Amino acid sequence: MLNSPSLMNQILLIDKPAGITSHDVVDRVRRIFHTRKVGHAGTLDPFATGLLIIGVGDATKELSKYVGLDKTYIATAKLGATSTTDDPEGVITATPDSLLPTPADISRILSSFLGTSEQTTPLFSAKKVGGKKMYDPARQGLGNTVERPKKMITITEIYSLPTSDSRLPTPDVRSHSDLASELPTPDWPASSPPPTY
Repeated sequence: MLNSPSLMNQILLIDKPAGITSHDVVDRVRRIFHTRKVGHAGTLDPFATGLLIIGVGDATKELSKYVGLDKTYIATAKLGATSTTDDPEGVITATPDSLLPTPADISRILSSFLGTSEQTTPLFSAKKVGGKKMYDPARQGLGNTVERPKKMITITEIYSLPTSDSRLPTPDVRSHSDLASELPTPDWPASSPPPTY
């Protein structure tokens, strides 16, 4: 049985699919192992995919070892459009292709994020403030009631991944950073719309 001592106390590396919350994954693991003693080492937004580190049983005591590790994001930016939530779940408004930033613009602006700086947590974030995920009140139109924490972050690497089409409006961006950071949303030049997700 999955709740036997030999299987209970372990770390699980789960590739979370899009469309479910990190807590949904925890609930499923609890049902599979027949225990409520399950935790994770960091929250992913519902639309995000990627590694979710889960501890079962006594292994939950080991999760603190993983919480402080650096992390890597790979995100697809949508150029030539804006989103009301800065992610793909908001209302997307397209702008003319002629306003797309050049590859040189993308490289220069991404490079400006390297190093240590202060980051304001995105309003539509899975981070909890006062015990509630920030995106819950924000999606109810109560974003002005949410305190947006600021934190110091360090980004050691960020660049646009190679593509065969330099005018492709959806470049993939890779970022390596410390625990505190979230993938930044660049402030593009006035002549270019921002990639918002």
